[in-house]
Amino acid sequence: MRKLDKKVMFLVSLIFLFVANIGLSYAYWASEILTTDNQRDVQLSIGLWVPSGFVGITQDGLDDYITLDQIGTPGYPLSGNYILMSHIDWSNNTFTPIGGASGTFSGEFYGNGFTISNMNITANQTNVGLFARNTGNIVGVALNNVVINVSSSNNLNAGGLVGENLGIVTRSYTTGTLNISVTKSGNTNGLTSNAIGGGLVGLNSGMITNSHSSVSVDVTTNTNITSGGNRQGFANSYAGGLVGRNTSTTGLTYTYAEGSVTASSTATANGNSRGHATSVAGGLIAESTTTTGINKSFAAGNVTTQTVGKTSNTNHAGPVSAVGTTLMSYRRNGQVINGVTNGGTLNGATLATQVELRTETFLENNIGWLPNEWIFDPAFYPRIVQTGY
Repeated sequence: MRKLDKKVMFLVSLIFLFVANIGLSYAYWASEILTTDNQRDVQLSIGLWVPSGFVGITQDGLDDYITLDQIGTPGYPLSGNYILMSHIDWSNNTFTPIGGASGTFSGEFYGNGFTISNMNITANQTNVGLFARNTGNIVGVALNNVVINVSSSNNLNAGGLVGENLGIVTRSYTTGTLNISVTKSGNTNGLTSNAIGGGLVGLNSGMITNSHSSVSVDVTTNTNITSGGNRQGFANSYAGGLVGRNTSTTGLTYTYAEGSVTASSTATANGNSRGHATSVAGGLIAESTTTTGINKSFAAGNVTTQTVGKTSNTNHAGPVSAVGTTLMSYRRNGQVINGVTNGGTLNGATLATQVELRTETFLENNIGWLPNEWIFDPAFYPRIVQTGY
């Protein structure tokens, strides 16, 4: 009987070790803490295993991994699940947005504590960003020094991370520059140039939480009606430090932007035709069409709008939102707002000093930011904690 008990115990022990080993294969742990000098972000160096159902992405794509630009190619669908397994430095080379000109990313993408750096995006397509268009989940992406520079004759939605977002973006940030322009010329009545740019997302109809951007954003439109005939032309520019335009009721929560924002528009016309120029710019977001789309957020960057319209000039400039209501949100005392001629002044944002907006207790007590999710340093604005999957 004792021999049988010993055999049973031995078998149980083997089963326990087998199950524990399987669990460990999909576990992640922090082996060390690294600090990124220019971001003061805490990042966790993650374990070596890719979770079941995911494809790992590395700088070189060796072994069983792929490179970032293989997403959307045969065998690696836009509906798949992907996870970074190393830092990626694109070395200022050109990158084609994930999804290309007509695709939509609908899977899951995890930054996993790693960074993507030095990416140059010049694609002449409607939606421009690391991801062109997203309906999936993008989590923990740290995008450093992205440079987006696009001039087009087509309307544009551009963001450092996502051009058009209909899904979820969380725990992500961007740094760098975004410069986009749309130019159209012709004798078509109603000819319109539209450009929407944001440091993180261009056009948002989804959800963005616990994210930030220090991208400088510059959006320009030019429309020229080349003949008379009482025609009309329109030039519309939307620029936001984090998001260009938001149409979602759950749009932005626990977010901020600190980059400078500029929106410029020019509408010329010949003869008796008319040109209408509209520029909308906000420190966090240019325009939100819903009353609950901006919540528990703040903006710190300077804002400028400029218009040159033959017939009409409309400027909306705001420290947080130029058009739309903000809830429980703050604007930095001392922000420079240039170009307010048709509204977009405060929109519910409360003044706070730079010191307050960099202080854990202030953000925690006033708008509920959680200290375990953000890194605070009096020399910098808060940085989202970059963790593993």
